Amino acid sequence: MTSYRTLTADRTWRLPLRVRLLYLTLVPVFLLAIGSILAPSGSSSADTAALYLMGGLFLAYLVLVWRVWRMSVTLTTGTLVIRNAFTTRRVPVANITRVLFDRNRLLVIEAGTALPTGGNVGTGPARPYSPSARRTVLAVPVGAAYWTGRRTEADEVANMIAAAAGLSLPSPRKPKYSRGLVHFMLVASLVLMIIGAVLLFMHGTTVSGSPNVSPTAADIVRASAGAGCLAVGFLSLFRSALAAIDYRRAPRPTTSANSPANDA
Repeated sequence: MTSYRTLTADRTWRLPLRVRLLYLTLVPVFLLAIGSILAPSGSSSADTAALYLMGGLFLAYLVLVWRVWRMSVTLTTGTLVIRNAFTTRRVPVANITRVLFDRNRLLVIEAGTALPTGGNVGTGPARPYSPSARRTVLAVPVGAAYWTGRRTEADEVANMIAAAAGLSLPSPRKPKYSRGLVHFMLVASLVLMIIGAVLLFMHGTTVSGSPNVSPTAADIVRASAGAGCLAVGFLSLFRSALAAIDYRRAPRPTTSANSPANDA
């Protein structure tokens, strides 16, 4: 077992390269979609406004990429530097009271500071003026391991921060979905999407067969149910597929050679 209290405290962790490249890929697609909407319309004033807007969005994209590329968390002997996309926090290690995970994010709880009762520095007894601050560390995401409980770099970072602050190590994360449940969700998601597609196809056939007839309540319910099944099925499929891929990365539990099952 790793002894985190004996490790060197001066460490830096950066956002995984695949996540940074994902930002580089998705944001241009978003800009292209906006550009297709703001295509030249023949009006000089409208075209000029669209050109300025696209230029501003491109500059914002460059700033976002630069900030995301620099996201990191640095642990020194006395300070924890949390550099997210738009904020940089310097948290004294002595002020850290808890390290935990909130869903798929690593959180560092910083104790509130104290101010005088009267609100002016140098007057009155000191008292806590605010509750503990929650600092989110985005540079070490848990990702799909949130559902599988697989140990990631975020767990190592959490343990090192807690050890540096003299706190007990965070409890190991537990899987939200078992392997069997993930496989069931994959099949159920596909079935939901098929049902939704069939309902929408039936609705389209009914509407196209009677173009001059207003849709009945049953038609509206059928179309709504089909769209709902498709949406829920797609979201469930996306989540379960990520969990299934992450389970393939996680080592399967093995039976020890000295276990009672093998002694026979």
